[in-house]
Amino acid sequence: MGKKGTLDNFYPIKDLPTGIYLTGFSSNHPTQKAVDDILNHMVKYNLHPTIAKVFALQEIGQAHLMMENNEANGKIVINLNEEA
Repeated sequence: MGKKGTLDNFYPIKDLPTGIYLTGFSSNHPTQKAVDDILNHMVKYNLHPTIAKVFALQEIGQAHLMMENNEANGKIVINLNEEA
């Protein structure tokens, strides 16, 4: 992850079988303005993210299992300031 690579003669639209989906994810470093804009939008429209469960850092393994098993119906939060 995070490294660039190529596949010779790979054409996703042609080569992927029906029912198979290619997805991507990119993480960046948002500016303070972007973060402020998001938070202001949430306040303005009274938006509240759905939180599935809050875990202490020591419970990170349980949090990861919840994610892997697709059991979270909302965000998984890791609290860095609390012990289990």
